[in-house]
Amino acid sequence: MITLIGSTTLGIISERRRQRSLGGPDKFVKSGSLLRLTCVLRRSTEAPVYVFWYHEERMINYDLGRGVKVRHARYSSELVVAEAHKSDSGNYSCVPSNARPANINVHILNGEEPAAMQHGSKSFSISLTSRRRHRHLEERLFVFFLLAITFALQIR
Repeated sequence: MITLIGSTTLGIISERRRQRSLGGPDKFVKSGSLLRLTCVLRRSTEAPVYVFWYHEERMINYDLGRGVKVRHARYSSELVVAEAHKSDSGNYSCVPSNARPANINVHILNGEEPAAMQHGSKSFSISLTSRRRHRHLEERLFVFFLLAITFALQIR
């Protein structure tokens, strides 16, 4: 599946099946294996100035200590984790300068069967999305609350 942004197409291609992802598909990787994600920008009029990779909400382009390498080509970017561990599980985002992000959920398995996890993967994705929306709502309410207090104190 592809995410369409105007005339620009962006997707994360999973190494084995060469599947393109749209907003949260799942990739299953055996613990200790190589994790490779490729972000491809198609039908773009210009190459991105930068492409940032995120694991959850942390930018990981320069996490050399974790064995992360990022390679950029004109219209693609590749993220490689040399030896994936359970802590590498989670949501990965490819964020180019000139397009919307593409996401994929990575599950690092310690001998579990992917088929058993696929049944629950949609609820995991929805749960993660719901938590993020909830957090953003909490942040907005907090800012609104602070502004209301500040306004109330200024009226007195």
